[in-house]
Amino acid sequence: MLTITGLEVGILDSAGKESRPIQGLCPFALHRVNTPWTPKGQLMVHYTVANTSGDAAPRSLTRVSLLNTEGRILWWHIYSTEAIAAGASLDQTQGPIPMPRITAPDQLTVRVRADAHRGQADIGPSVMWSSPLSVATGNPEVYFVVGSPTFPDHPHDWFGLDLPEGSNNIVFPGQDVPVQWALHNYCRDLGAVGVNITWDQQAALPLLVRNGLQAPLQGVLGDAPSGQVVTRPFQEHLDIPVGLKAAFFSFSSGDDTGVRSLQIEVIGQDGSGINSRFAFNTLQLALENVGSWWQWSDDVPATANWKDTYPIDGTLSNPLHFAGVKPQEMELIETELARGTVVAVVRRQLSWPDSLDVGVSHSMAMSARQDWDWFLPVFLIPALPPDDAFAKTFRYQVSLNFDDEFGNSYESLLSDTVDVSVAVSLEKQLYYFLAVALLVLGIILLIMTICVLVAGVIITVAALVGTVTAETAGLWAGIAGLAAAALAGLSATALAFSQAAAQVAQDPLGPDFSYLTNQAATLVGSVTSAVSGAVLSGPGSYQFDPGAIKSTLDLIAKIMNAMDVMKVTRARLRAARIDGSAQGIDEQLSAYQDAFGVMERAADATNGLPSVVAQAAADLDAIPIPQASIETMLERLQQDGVPNAVHDWWVNSNLPMDAYDNFVQVVPRAPTPIGSPGAALQKASDTLMRIVRIVEEETPAILAG
Repeated sequence: MLTITGLEVGILDSAGKESRPIQGLCPFALHRVNTPWTPKGQLMVHYTVANTSGDAAPRSLTRVSLLNTEGRILWWHIYSTEAIAAGASLDQTQGPIPMPRITAPDQLTVRVRADAHRGQADIGPSVMWSSPLSVATGNPEVYFVVGSPTFPDHPHDWFGLDLPEGSNNIVFPGQDVPVQWALHNYCRDLGAVGVNITWDQQAALPLLVRNGLQAPLQGVLGDAPSGQVVTRPFQEHLDIPVGLKAAFFSFSSGDDTGVRSLQIEVIGQDGSGINSRFAFNTLQLALENVGSWWQWSDDVPATANWKDTYPIDGTLSNPLHFAGVKPQEMELIETELARGTVVAVVRRQLSWPDSLDVGVSHSMAMSARQDWDWFLPVFLIPALPPDDAFAKTFRYQVSLNFDDEFGNSYESLLSDTVDVSVAVSLEKQLYYFLAVALLVLGIILLIMTICVLVAGVIITVAALVGTVTAETAGLWAGIAGLAAAALAGLSATALAFSQAAAQVAQDPLGPDFSYLTNQAATLVGSVTSAVSGAVLSGPGSYQFDPGAIKSTLDLIAKIMNAMDVMKVTRARLRAARIDGSAQGIDEQLSAYQDAFGVMERAADATNGLPSVVAQAAADLDAIPIPQASIETMLERLQQDGVPNAVHDWWVNSNLPMDAYDNFVQVVPRAPTPIGSPGAALQKASDTLMRIVRIVEEETPAILAG
């Protein structure tokens, strides 16, 4: 009895090379030709005829048939089989067998039947082999299958994106796109081919190009050393052309969803005319979640002095990981806070770099200076509530609007905040309080001047009559005019000192680069006292002795002038150190030390200001003008204004008009009750001595540099 075993079907290519086993068949064009649709497919059929009986089998016939799914015979042929001895077998190869014509995808079955009889029904034993049979209908997938069913570990998934797990095929503008791919040529006899991966919207500009690849029939296009079996896909990266990147990575229009469909294209490079393109994979373009982009410098201070310039530097970094950025707008936002409440917001446009590549940072130097008016210069009254006048908090934040290098716009960014507490220095606050005390002293002395003028009947203004008692008036008999002039001089001096102190309270301490001009320091608040210390005696019982008062004002003038010299010299010394000028440093150090010595001597506890101020204050309070008269006179002046008669007397006495004008301006806002002149002088002296102590504490560091 004859049986069929070991049936196997192969495909014969144009060079006569057979490939088996095969995974699928194409009925057309297995050979290289100029058109892909020429029907020249050929099969080879291999089988074994075995004699399983105990007797020898004579020569016989074997029938090979090709059938479709319905069992219809598409082709058949009878082959002669030689005699076979008992228990022996004979290997047979038949072909080439032409591929049958079909019009739709089908299942091809190869059936081999032993001991067939010509012209009779197939009655002998048979064995069958089946394979999917495709038809060339213009669908390019008739040529290639994505992946390879022959890879044991990766049956069909060797063609696609190689993005990190969990990425959901999302890519960001500028991101490097890794891919892996392999193709199984199960249908066409090809020589060298080129493979392109393209974007379906711009197929003319490939994203990846591979040429000179060998694509054997029933073979695999994949990554393997020459001559070895392919066991892995190609793993590479899309090389997106420069001219295509902007379109590929950009949401170019409002209806662009960011979907990027990729295709793979196989191009015959041997004149075969093959050019097959089919779907590869789909990318989803999305904008990145931005990373860190702004860092405040460590140089940004937590505190700063009023009118001092302080740095608010920072570093701008590209917040994206894959694309360059182009800042469109950048602002520094300064928010002024008062006890946690926003008082004002100022936005300042910043200069930014044209672009920042990936991983690039740009240092930005910025600065701020606060110079709010914390008191009114003439009236010396706070311009703000006490809690807000001397210190404020300024909060800084940077805003950024930017596009990436492909034109995509991102949401506005706001940096972290940094706070700087800006305060008026204690020294400047003390200068202000010194100015206030001297202003009050000057007002009191000028009121006392008017009282003396009324007492001596030098001015007779009805509104002021009665402010001075007859008893008081009698004490000034004979010396009223001279005493009034002396008191007016003391007042003018105090008011001048006050304005000088107020000016120092408002001036910043910046570098002065005129340190080699050989000019004396220009004293911003230079003060002098030109009051005579002569004792005034008249027919009345009172003698007016301004000596102690004059000495006190002279010492105040020395201290303030010395401080002015030190202030200017300190600014020049700072500039000389910036320039590294040894000569400038030496000259300014010497000038500073000289002025410091003058201040120390004038402030000496034994022979200086502290030793005379108490007597001067007592002498002021001993002047025979009752405090009630001073308060009443102030009230009248605030109600009715300063009479013209006082102005005329002032002019005729050749007294400084700026002091008079200052008095006229400030007397309506003078505090009531205004207090005694001795108390005002003592307060001015105490405040000035506090400033002296601050200067003494700062001097060693100033000299050391």
